[in-house]
Amino acid sequence: MPTMVRGPRADDETASRVAMPEPGTGLGSTAWLTVIHRDVVRMTPLPRGARLVLGRDAEAEIRLADEGLSRRHAIFQRRHDRLFLADLGSKNGTFVNGGRVKGERELRHGDEVRAAGALVHVVLVAQLASPAEPPSPAGGADESGETIVAEPCMVQIHEMCSRIAGAFTSVLVLGETGVGKEIVARTIHRASPQRDGPFVALNCSTIPESVAETELFGCEKGAFTGAGERRTGYLEAAHLGTLFLDEVADLPLAVQAKLLRVLDTFRLSRLGSTREIEVDVRFVCATNHDVEERLAAGLLRRDLFYRLSQFVVFVPPLRSRPTEIPLLVASFARRMSQRIGRPAPQFTSEAIRYLVGQPWPGNIRALRNVVERAVVLAGESRIGKELLVGLMQPERPVARLADQPAAVSTAQPPPSATPIDARLRALEEQSLRDALAATAGNQARAARRIGISRRALIHRMAKYGIRSDRGDNSS
Repeated sequence: MPTMVRGPRADDETASRVAMPEPGTGLGSTAWLTVIHRDVVRMTPLPRGARLVLGRDAEAEIRLADEGLSRRHAIFQRRHDRLFLADLGSKNGTFVNGGRVKGERELRHGDEVRAAGALVHVVLVAQLASPAEPPSPAGGADESGETIVAEPCMVQIHEMCSRIAGAFTSVLVLGETGVGKEIVARTIHRASPQRDGPFVALNCSTIPESVAETELFGCEKGAFTGAGERRTGYLEAAHLGTLFLDEVADLPLAVQAKLLRVLDTFRLSRLGSTREIEVDVRFVCATNHDVEERLAAGLLRRDLFYRLSQFVVFVPPLRSRPTEIPLLVASFARRMSQRIGRPAPQFTSEAIRYLVGQPWPGNIRALRNVVERAVVLAGESRIGKELLVGLMQPERPVARLADQPAAVSTAQPPPSATPIDARLRALEEQSLRDALAATAGNQARAARRIGISRRALIHRMAKYGIRSDRGDNSS
């Protein structure tokens, strides 16, 4: 199973001997604790059979340096798929959702446990374990490489997907852009009898109308000017596997008619050929359009819609899944840190609360962009709310730099022509200069403005040749 957050380091207060969940089969349930203490957020897994003591004792699995905690304050125990909490006779008590715990109490998804200055949030995550897939012949790899499910509504969706996966039926996935419709499609594929076949993904909105038929059905050599060799289409490439057609409502009507015939007969002809080829393909399609509007406007064939929507799955937007945001933040931060060769920074509890409270019109993609930029700018420092506010506001200079590559110094190639690391360095340097300019060169205030320590600010100023004298922000 892909690890959702980094394992604890030796210098973490959370003990490193807490085991990560072992891979299972099918759909299981995994418990996680989000521990918030002194402006630091940590994720702690609770595999089956786990017994984790919370307290100040050196032997406590969740060890927190807080005088309000007893040495052995409380214990979390997981028995099968049920999670229990018991107070261990603590002086100041343990509270769940405001009520003091007496004896043992079963915990539910979303419960809040308070013990002195510590807040523990209970999260239940659907664990989707499957063998790694080979790359499909026609693209569509899941960029995250992880499946994070925490909200009850999403747990139900993935459980439903695991049930319908065994039936050879078409599935239509609806939802806003960036909500994770492809992840749902992959979940269905991994639980289906076609799991050992390819998973092929195609975004129909990106295909020019003139080549849409060739992309889907393939062509023979000489079928048209420029067809110098036989080409395998996406439908044929997905044989014995799953074809995910994202934004299927954007296909040209003529191509929709040909696709309908494949759905009915599971046979196709390459462009330029009269010979039919049998294909064994599971169809999972998706769209972010209002289906009724597309049908009324004549842009989506009703017969195709009925054929594709034997099952309909609606994926809610990220703003309706707040419990998943801290897990996604930890995942995105860890992977970005690995890419740039740094330890993953920690997000303050204020920063996490700020991210959870945002509307996220771009959903998971937008969250990932903000987290990755914050990781680059913060370095190894904690990431605070102020840095995130700057990244979320498009009118701020940092965001303008990201949107307008021409604003970068002409001494360098435009960011679009440079590697990603060079573009990120340019973004970090400009952020430092903007913060110093806004604070008249006051290093302490500039550091607070972008959410890093003054020592980290001075280090970065030296890195980019920014003079440290007050009021001078030029290199």
